[in-house]
Amino acid sequence: RCAHYPNSSFFYDLCDELGLLVIDEANIECHSSYDLISREHIFASAFLDRVMRMVVRDQNHACVIGWSLGNEAGYGPNHTMAAGWIRGYDPSRFVHYEGAVHSEWCQGPNDYRRPDGPLATDIVCPMYPTVEEMKEWAEKIAPEIGETRPYIMCEYSHSMGCSGGGLSDYWNLIKKTHGLQGGFVWDWIDQGLLKIDDSGRSFYAYGGDYCDCPNDANFCINGMVASSRKPHPIMQEFKKCAQPVGFASDNPNSGFITVCNWRFFTSLDDLIGTWALRVDGFSIAEGEFDLPDIAPRTSETVQLPISRRLAELPMSALGCKEIHLDLAAWQEEHEVAREQIVVSRGRPLPLPQHYFYNRDISLGSATKKTGNTMILDSGGGLKILFDAKLGGLTQIKSTEGEIILSSGPRPNLFRAGTDNDGVKLWTGQLESKPLGTWLLNGLDNLVLEKPSIREDRADLFGLRDFPIVVTSADVVGCPGATTYPGISMAESLQASKDLPSRIEIGRWTQKVAVLPDEAIYVENEIDIRAQLKDLPRVGIEFTVPAKFRGTSFFSDGPFENYSDRRYAAHAGVWEEAVANVLDEYVVPQEQGNRMNLRWLLFSEGKMVGGVKDSKARNQQELFEEKNGEKLLVEPDGPVEFTVSRYSDNQLFGARHNSEMEPSDVVYVRLDAAQRGLGTGSCGPQTSPQYQLHSGTYRVAFRLVIQR
Repeated sequence: RCAHYPNSSFFYDLCDELGLLVIDEANIECHSSYDLISREHIFASAFLDRVMRMVVRDQNHACVIGWSLGNEAGYGPNHTMAAGWIRGYDPSRFVHYEGAVHSEWCQGPNDYRRPDGPLATDIVCPMYPTVEEMKEWAEKIAPEIGETRPYIMCEYSHSMGCSGGGLSDYWNLIKKTHGLQGGFVWDWIDQGLLKIDDSGRSFYAYGGDYCDCPNDANFCINGMVASSRKPHPIMQEFKKCAQPVGFASDNPNSGFITVCNWRFFTSLDDLIGTWALRVDGFSIAEGEFDLPDIAPRTSETVQLPISRRLAELPMSALGCKEIHLDLAAWQEEHEVAREQIVVSRGRPLPLPQHYFYNRDISLGSATKKTGNTMILDSGGGLKILFDAKLGGLTQIKSTEGEIILSSGPRPNLFRAGTDNDGVKLWTGQLESKPLGTWLLNGLDNLVLEKPSIREDRADLFGLRDFPIVVTSADVVGCPGATTYPGISMAESLQASKDLPSRIEIGRWTQKVAVLPDEAIYVENEIDIRAQLKDLPRVGIEFTVPAKFRGTSFFSDGPFENYSDRRYAAHAGVWEEAVANVLDEYVVPQEQGNRMNLRWLLFSEGKMVGGVKDSKARNQQELFEEKNGEKLLVEPDGPVEFTVSRYSDNQLFGARHNSEMEPSDVVYVRLDAAQRGLGTGSCGPQTSPQYQLHSGTYRVAFRLVIQR
């Protein structure tokens, strides 16, 4: 959709050549006089002139399938006049206009029953409906009114910053529901302009960066593709939703795979298939296969040599290890479609009872406690420091004084708001957006009150009365305790009257044990009070020295993913350097999350480039590849995680990436859950099933230090 005016004629030449379908849109928009100009007779000739010039100029382009009467200009007789002219001049194409599905004199809720709507639009083309609204239209409204026009969203999934939440939910409904035919994601590309600051650092500029006033700040930065032409992660999600080939299997162990051709006109004879078998995230076997000559909108079955490969695995592996089958369709070097099928979900193996036999089950060779602090000597060359006021386990050092854990795990409930959480550079959103609520509750400034630390015993890994260190404290938020100059939403908070100094958040308890193999077990329980709703995340954060520059991890990936934007993410073992410079989003914000972490390895070896699939065949082989000191994090059950050289407060307090300097530590965030992304910068907020509310959350993990 050419929003919101006709493009250069060269664009249509390109679309003719590539086979892209285009809705051409007239240059008509009038926010400041919404619903007025479309009714004024003195503007009738201007309406018709702009529509006529568009149609006459572009009528011979095969790519154009429909004509749009403009955007957000109300609805009146000037529109119906222009629609009538188009239908008389070019009856071969449909007419589109979103304003004709609104109530009169507003840009508010959609009115699908409006009787005069069909005069100006041949399709039902609302802007930013929810999935639930679409479902109601298809199942209830359309049958009741005898609607025969197709439903095509003129805009949806507003892609501003870290966005695209719920995109697969839209497409799951579209693919299975008659009458729903898709829509146009807003929008294609970030419209930032490359600029150099006074220190010689480059950044992408937006509203206000040229001393322009008034401006809409970063509201021009809302594309699936960056200004640098690098696809954002949402593009991976959209590609998966729109891919023209599907793979499925009811019994993948047999190797029988159903291949679906979702194309409308051509077969799959131009594509080649590939497969890979993953065991616990590592690829152990790969191959190619020919895709059948499948007719459009049909499917056929192929057989792959999977059963033979599975038979080569030990019998115990089939029940205990995660096994996935990766499938893809390629056209030369381009991946057209991909799918991952679960062969075996596996299950974690409990530590055998003999693990503890003949071992000295004590806290360590020496424990020294002074007030709220405690130092534990593990007996294996590690000193573990505790401080209740600073958050329980605060540091791990070698006996030589080398820091291994810079700061220990403590509660973390804040994220550097995405643009959907709230546009931080705008005023007027403190009370209306989730980000404002988080700031008003002081989630960006958590402190621990009434801390206590003690030695205790607990049942652990099937062993009774295992010695542990327990830290507990009340978690309190301090609204406005940190200032963020230049961030409009935060400045609005500072200007608020009667801002409370503290907000009770909940209760935090941490249990730490040194296991017989020198691994350190850390369990965190966070009880969030009932009054708190729609939280950004619930988890813990700790830091490790910046020398740990490389990460390897078994999680969903390879690109970032969130609870409502994970359809394209597949389980695997991935490797990635900890980035010193952030460049994913123009405005610093939450980013880099990955779901379902099974384990995370930090290593000292230098890594280059972006995220990549590990070439190792198993975990031991991967560990042996890494030089120097290593730190392994093994969660007790899948968690979400983020690794960054920047704190959330740094990200939230910056307008551009060039303003930030990387910290001298690496921040590690493990979340029991994180809020989904939604599309709330201009559209529906995060759906209820992806929101977090009060309750008890748990994050537990083992730290294994290899020196």
